[in-house]
Amino acid sequence: MKKGLFHIIFDRWLAKILSILMAVLLALFYQISNLEERYFSIPLEIRTNDGFSVSGSYPLSVRVNLRGSEELIYSILDDDLSAVADFTASDTEGSFKVPVEIRFDSSLDYRNDTMEVRVEPSEITVYQESKITKSLEIVPSLSRFPPNGYELVQYFVSPTFVTVEGPRSQLDEIHSIKTEEIDLSGRYDDFTVSSRLVPPGGNVRFPGGSTVEFRGVVDEAIIIQNMTNLEIVAVDLANDIVIAQNLPEMSITIQGSQLVLEQLRPRDLHFYLDCSGIIVPGTYTMPIRVDVPEGIAVLKYNPREIPVTFSYRSEEQ
Repeated sequence: MKKGLFHIIFDRWLAKILSILMAVLLALFYQISNLEERYFSIPLEIRTNDGFSVSGSYPLSVRVNLRGSEELIYSILDDDLSAVADFTASDTEGSFKVPVEIRFDSSLDYRNDTMEVRVEPSEITVYQESKITKSLEIVPSLSRFPPNGYELVQYFVSPTFVTVEGPRSQLDEIHSIKTEEIDLSGRYDDFTVSSRLVPPGGNVRFPGGSTVEFRGVVDEAIIIQNMTNLEIVAVDLANDIVIAQNLPEMSITIQGSQLVLEQLRPRDLHFYLDCSGIIVPGTYTMPIRVDVPEGIAVLKYNPREIPVTFSYRSEEQ
C-alpha cells in the first residue's frame, strides 16, 4: 500500500530533524574553522571636553583582534583602524569609565555581520580635571663638555618661550620647560641643532609644537693663571757696575687661552730692570717690566717697583 505525502514527510521526523540540524552545525563548524584571526596594536586617542584634561596614567595603545574571512581581514591596514575613548559627555572633574570604540576608515566596506571585533582593554577609566594653559621659558638641558681647551661661551634658544597645556595639578608649580639633552662633547665650533621639549607630565601638550632650535657659540676657553717664584734680570747694566743685593722673586696673574697657558713655562715670562740709565753707583727705585708671549694678558704682578742698590764692580767680581 502506497504511503501518502504527509506520511512520507513526517515518517521518522525526529531522525530527519536531527539530520538537518547536524548538517547545519557541520556547515557552521566548517565556516568557523575557515575564519582567520589578525591582531593589531592601535594607539588610543583620549577625547575630553575643551576645558578638561586627563591626569594620571592610562594605556597608550589597545590590542585589537579581528576575526573573519582571510580576504577581508588581510585587506585592512593599521591606518584603517582607530581606537577612541570618548569622555566628552563628562563635564566635571572626577573619575570616569567609558568603552573603547574601534572605528574603521569610512572607505572600508565593513559590516558587523562580516567580521568579529574584540579589543583589550574594552573599557578605560581616567581621572579628568580642569585644563590650564601657560607660557613657560625654555631651558636647554646640556650634557658633557666641549673638548679640553674649549667652552660654550654663549647660546640661544628659539623660541625662548613655549605654550603648554595640561592638567592643573601638573602645571601649577611648573615655571620652565627643559629640552632633551644636548651633547656638547666634540664641539670645537659654533653649532645649531634641533631639540625636542620634555613634557613635565604624561598629559602635558605643546599646541604650537615641541621642537626648538638651539645655537651654541663655542670658543677657546679663557682662563686665569697665577705663577710665583719668578726671577728678575738686569739688562743694559754698565760693565763696571753691579747690583749689590739679592733681587726679590716675582708673582704674576695672567689670562689667556687654556691651550696656550697649559703649554706656558716659567722661562717664557721675562721680568727685567732697565739699567741703561745707571751710570754711577747708588740706590734707585726701579720699575719692574715684564715681557710675555703673544696672546697672553697680564692682569697684575708684584712688586711693580723695588729699591735697587748699585755699586762698582770689585776686582774679585
